[in-house]
Amino acid sequence: MKLKSAALAAAFAIAAPAMAGYNVSVDEFSVTKGGSLIYLDSFNDSTPPPNNPMNPPFTYTVNGTVGPENSSDRLIMDQSGAALGTNSLGQTRAYQSVQLNTNDSPTTVPTDTDYSRGLKSWHDFTASVTFDYSVPSPGLVYGLRLADFSSTNPYSGNDTAFLMVYGGSGGPQVVFYQQNYVLGFQTVLDGTAVTASPFDQITLTLSHAAGSNQVSASWAYLLGGVLQGTGAFAPTATLFSDEPFTRASFMVSAPVPEPETWAMLLAGLGMLGFMSRRRLRV
Repeated sequence: MKLKSAALAAAFAIAAPAMAGYNVSVDEFSVTKGGSLIYLDSFNDSTPPPNNPMNPPFTYTVNGTVGPENSSDRLIMDQSGAALGTNSLGQTRAYQSVQLNTNDSPTTVPTDTDYSRGLKSWHDFTASVTFDYSVPSPGLVYGLRLADFSSTNPYSGNDTAFLMVYGGSGGPQVVFYQQNYVLGFQTVLDGTAVTASPFDQITLTLSHAAGSNQVSASWAYLLGGVLQGTGAFAPTATLFSDEPFTRASFMVSAPVPEPETWAMLLAGLGMLGFMSRRRLRV
């Protein structure tokens, strides 16, 4: 059942303020270009990012810390490695992200060496990530992103597209949205409830056709490595508004309490402690 974008946007903006513990396992991250695989990390070398199995020429930028890579060839992302940051609306979030630093040259001259490198607006490409599925707590998201971020500034992008598993008030959802960190807004493009069919993994994919500034989103459900179903959104996200490159990353992000929420929580705990001591004296 597809959710109305306006209702989804409202639910997305008022997600629960308290950060819950999370433990997300990533099975595989890949990028194709012109129909050929150019990058693959199966997280089976026991050394988590920023190490990567195809270095050089690729490097990772990691925000927060991630790992370990366990004996099941999974990369673990949990709250113990989270960093604090803000989304495009200025809301404080705990997050971990792993960005593949493909070429970000702004050249548009075909004879330049960098013209053929990276993920540019004139290239066909896809980025995909496969997670072991876990039901997200309210406000938690994990998934895939395309963004015009630099290697050093995670808040520099004005063209970002996110495809995420999201813990909504009505249950887990797959959500497609954009954020603009320069102008400070967020746009939910579409969302749908996670299928009720049995599955243990979900693959999220963002795809771009050469010569377009649009990116499409799709996903697949797997059980024991066998395809169980697929889905795709009709709306597309817009990239490449003022630069010809984008970069792929996978991430986890969770809400954290605002100061007033902490104050209410501590006050509540203090009252519980007082009541407990009073009962003991009686």
